[in-house]
Amino acid sequence: MEKEQLNQQQRPLFDALRKHKKLEKHSFHVPGHKNGLNWLDEMSEFKQLLAYDQTEVSGLDYLHEPTGVIEASQTLLSDFYKSKKSYYLVNGSTVGNLAMIMASVKRDDLILMTRDAHQSVIHGVELAGATPLFLGQVSEAEGTIKEGIEPAALKAVFKQYSGIKALVMTYPTYYGEIYPLKELIELAKANNCLVLVDEAHGAHFTLGLPFPVSALELGADAVVHSAHKMLPALTQASYLH
Repeated sequence: MEKEQLNQQQRPLFDALRKHKKLEKHSFHVPGHKNGLNWLDEMSEFKQLLAYDQTEVSGLDYLHEPTGVIEASQTLLSDFYKSKKSYYLVNGSTVGNLAMIMASVKRDDLILMTRDAHQSVIHGVELAGATPLFLGQVSEAEGTIKEGIEPAALKAVFKQYSGIKALVMTYPTYYGEIYPLKELIELAKANNCLVLVDEAHGAHFTLGLPFPVSALELGADAVVHSAHKMLPALTQASYLH
């Protein structure tokens, strides 16, 4: 049976916040700005935004165990990106990188990564207690921009080391470069290795041409997106798929 196509024009969380704004006359809960009550009139533009800065009151759901409007919104997110499950993140992609690494490897497991990895990837490996193996990256000439991973180099690493549990890649690179991700994912899968992709700057890839293909479409096991980097989202809004 074909999966029902969801209406992507829905805005469950925003609509719930707008409804709450109209209903709540007085705030007896956090946050302390009380829907902007204690802000000066000359800051009226920001004051209006504060009414949407809410906590876990009735009708607004709970991010870490959603059963209402946040769950509905995340379902729309997952449907759009065609993932098994998608989550909203706070504090940017850092928490997503930490989560996908710590869910994939344990102490002393071997994990492959590149030296251009975001510091949160390094921290995730450290927190998990895993053992990192650093892959060399290609560049046009000595001292120039690193352009990604060569399949031949990855193949050689799998030949040299057995039992590698996960491969973490940054895609695109921080210079906007892409590389043969599909071939790399297939190589990892053939070696029973999980593929984790920090696709922070590629949240828009799922829109299709002229953009590159997203790691999600190419079969990565977990992908992190920085919605605030490339999409019309507020600072630090990110996704974990």
